[in-house]
Amino acid sequence: MLNIDFDRTVKNAYKLLNKYNDLVLLSHTDYSPKVTASYTLEMHSQTNKVSKQVEDMVMLHVDAENEVSCIVKAINKLDTENRRRLYDAFVQTDLNRTDVMIRYGESRKSYYRKLKVAVYKFALAYQGSERLIEQTDDITS
Repeated sequence: MLNIDFDRTVKNAYKLLNKYNDLVLLSHTDYSPKVTASYTLEMHSQTNKVSKQVEDMVMLHVDAENEVSCIVKAINKLDTENRRRLYDAFVQTDLNRTDVMIRYGESRKSYYRKLKVAVYKFALAYQGSERLIEQTDDITS
């Protein structure tokens, strides 16, 4: 049986989920060419090869798109209640957490306890969960 460190795993998953909206924005932005001091655009070298800057930007775009896809798949693996909690906490941007607590009719303590459980389940469902899940050093069962 796995000895998973709940708190460290949740902390890792929070870090990823808090980046979600930035990743969404990044995955859908078009590359803007660099403007030099003389206001010329640098996109391709003289040999028509893609510049390192363009290549890096494309890779960043693809990585962000893949990360968003993995996050969405993991959230979709969860039950409706946990999906709703994660959506309201990390995906939806028009309500703050206090408004969400009021909507749920929960105390602050109850809301965050349930959110922590949803985040933990997200970490378990996430493809590449080895990046999120932390093992405990304690081997007792």
